[in-house]
Amino acid sequence: MTIETRLTPELIAANTAAGYWRNETLDVYLDRWARARADKTAAVDASGRFTWSQLARMVERVAYGLAEHGIGAGSVISCQLPNWTEFVVLALAATRLGAILNPIPPTYRANELRFMLEVLEAQALVVPQRFRGSSACGSSGASPERTCCRSPRSSTRRGRRGRDGARSPAPIPTR
Repeated sequence: MTIETRLTPELIAANTAAGYWRNETLDVYLDRWARARADKTAAVDASGRFTWSQLARMVERVAYGLAEHGIGAGSVISCQLPNWTEFVVLALAATRLGAILNPIPPTYRANELRFMLEVLEAQALVVPQRFRGSSACGSSGASPERTCCRSPRSSTRRGRRGRDGARSPAPIPTR
């Protein structure tokens, strides 16, 4: 898969020289803020507040889980997650691995989702176990050779907590 971009080496050099861009990744910023602001709030959703250190631990867990399923640099991860902290965690975990995140609206059902997964050649699909009273994985239309992961939180209950008290959105294989 070839991804075209308008970013030329000259444009990158000009923006870097002007101070608009730094030669740092989101990983660097996340790790820096997890150290410098460990107990400060990083994300808030209906299930609670998460500190920078909790967010960094969740990102590390999800990145490790995805890597264990063969996801790495250049892999496409599709997801159908609502506006939950898990979306932020997955986006940062994908960045950490060099994977490409493809968010798909939660309103898409089996036919639309199947089309998106096939066209984008997604290696993983991440969906909540339940959302708005229905099973998201049951209607995903994911083919058996793809990994389907679930977010451990449903729309009616909080996710599992690890020994350190942080919620763990680690992927759960469904096949």
